[in-house]
Amino acid sequence: MKKLFSVFAMAALALSFGLTSCSDEDPAEAWNVDMTANSKITGYVTYQPDLSAATPTAYPKSADVKFVATAKYSDINGRLTTTDAFDLTTSYDESTGMYTINVPASAAGLNVAITFSGFSGSQKPAGGGNSEKGYYTPSTVATQNVKAGQTLVVATNVAYTFKAAPVQ
Repeated sequence: MKKLFSVFAMAALALSFGLTSCSDEDPAEAWNVDMTANSKITGYVTYQPDLSAATPTAYPKSADVKFVATAKYSDINGRLTTTDAFDLTTSYDESTGMYTINVPASAAGLNVAITFSGFSGSQKPAGGGNSEKGYYTPSTVATQNVKAGQTLVVATNVAYTFKAAPVQ
């Protein structure tokens, strides 16, 4: 009886391995984003550190300008259902105030969300006098849609507004 049970157990085990073996399906292919596309977004960053000057507008130092541009993987490849996003290559030139974002766009276009952070600083009032310390807050940049081969110049540039810190 024990011998017969062992034979049935071995047959069941062999059958279970046979039914769950590997198939001839192709493995998943790796998918990469081509970051060398020639599309880009450009715009300017300004702030007003001295309201008493004839031209109060200036360009912040690159150490103060922090921004991130992101796009969703699913916007690049419609087969993807993930909501994950990836960061795009960005640059900023403090001598001109121009920022540039390189975009791997397709003919259908790619939605790019751009977020700037604020920075601490001071501002001299229009009537002169001592500078006030405070915080510069960036204006909002709307999500931009870029198509392959396009250079999109952002119509609404980033302008930082100043709010003086409370005196303590």
